[in-house]
Amino acid sequence: MNSVGGPDMDLTLTEQERLLLAADDRRTARTGLWLAVIAAMLLASAAIVCWHATEWLRAGEWPTLSLRTVIGSLGIAVPRTSWIGLQRIVSWLADCPFAGWLFCLALSVSFIVFRDRDDSEAIKVARMKRARRAAGWNS
Repeated sequence: MNSVGGPDMDLTLTEQERLLLAADDRRTARTGLWLAVIAAMLLASAAIVCWHATEWLRAGEWPTLSLRTVIGSLGIAVPRTSWIGLQRIVSWLADCPFAGWLFCLALSVSFIVFRDRDDSEAIKVARMKRARRAAGWNS
């Protein structure tokens, strides 16, 4: 191989390249699924903020939809602790807006999902070989 992607590139995929491509395909499918989950969380967060704004315009009062309210409606209680300082932190976090929690969760998940993208030279070469073979560039 003269250069990465040169016209005289051997288009035969090695076993290692096949394994790399299979793993990359699985990762891409998982990434698409996580992207849909992230988009749903961001959309839900925006919808909650729009609902808050609509209610504020209609009634003149900003509605409260905190994490405490949401998990309480699911029958889950906010944890209690005997440590006063820790209980203040837990209570403060539980009283934060649910839309903010969704937004932060979406950002956290996106950082986790997209940080492990494999763009090594080997996978780039394997992708190029597969694309050229699919396009009919036989050597």
